[in-house]
Amino acid sequence: MFNYEHNHPHRYDLKLDDLNWADIVCALIRHGIGTALAYIDNDEEVICHPPVNKEIEGKGLIALVKSNETPDLEEVKEALERYRKFIEKWRNMQEDATITDSSASTPH
Repeated sequence: MFNYEHNHPHRYDLKLDDLNWADIVCALIRHGIGTALAYIDNDEEVICHPPVNKEIEGKGLIALVKSNETPDLEEVKEALERYRKFIEKWRNMQEDATITDSSASTPH
């Protein structure tokens, strides 16, 4: 499939169930792992270009990674977990800001 400039696609077998495609792509890029290309759904189908905001459910991920520094499965899991925490923190901040804005606009 690929072998360009010392990069290759690598399959990671892991459960995917609570992030959307945009989150997965961002997590891998932010942590220097590589570029998500596709995921493997629970029926063993390879899914390319899924909708970015739909929650992904599957059992594998295919990413374009550096051939001389292929990240291991634990690195990928850690990157996704860190991104989950980042997203949760961001959502909580947005929720807090909305509550603060609502309180500020209410006459006392």
